[in-house]
Amino acid sequence: HDALPISALEAWRAADRKLWEPQAHGRDGALAQRDDAYRRIAAWLTGCAGRLVIDDTVVSDLARRPPPTAEPELPTAVVHRAARQRTLAAPGRLRGLMVTAAKARGVTVVTVPHSGASRTHYRCGHVNPADGRYALSRIVRCDGCDRDYDQDASATMVMFAAAGDAPPAGRGVPATDSDQQEHA
Repeated sequence: HDALPISALEAWRAADRKLWEPQAHGRDGALAQRDDAYRRIAAWLTGCAGRLVIDDTVVSDLARRPPPTAEPELPTAVVHRAARQRTLAAPGRLRGLMVTAAKARGVTVVTVPHSGASRTHYRCGHVNPADGRYALSRIVRCDGCDRDYDQDASATMVMFAAAGDAPPAGRGVPATDSDQQEHA
C-alpha cells in the first residue's frame, strides 16, 4: 500500500484552503455587517424609547429541532432553508443587542410573559385555543367575539398591558371599524 507523498498532501491542502478561505471570510464579513446594522438599529430605537418591553421567550428554544420521532410538519428541504434564514437573520442577536443598548442608555427593560400573547384578542380579552391558525396567517378569527384580529398587534398590546403601559385585555378598549369585520 503506497502512501501519498507529503508534497501531494501539501498541494491538496493549499488548493483546499484557497477554496474555503474566501467563503469563511465572506460569511464572517456578512455577519459583522449584520451585527453592525443591528447595533445601529438598537442604538436608534433605544435612543427614542422610554422603556423596552420584551417577552420572556428563549429564542434559542424556538430554533431547536423536534425529536426525530416527531411527525414532520414541513418538508425537510423547507425546514433546512428556514433554519439557514433564521441563522442569518439571528433574531436573538437583535434582541440581545436591543437589551444591551437599552441598559447602556439607562432605558428600563421590562420582561413580560409570552405565554398566550398572540392567542389573546386584546380588544375582547378572550384567550383562543392553541391551534394551527396562528402559524397560517397574521390575521385570525377570535372564538370569543367572532371578529378578525391581527395577532401581532394584539400580542403587542397584551405585552404593553402586562408591563402596565395599557389597560388589561378586554377592558376600556373600544372596538374599531377594522374589528367589526365579518365573514363574507
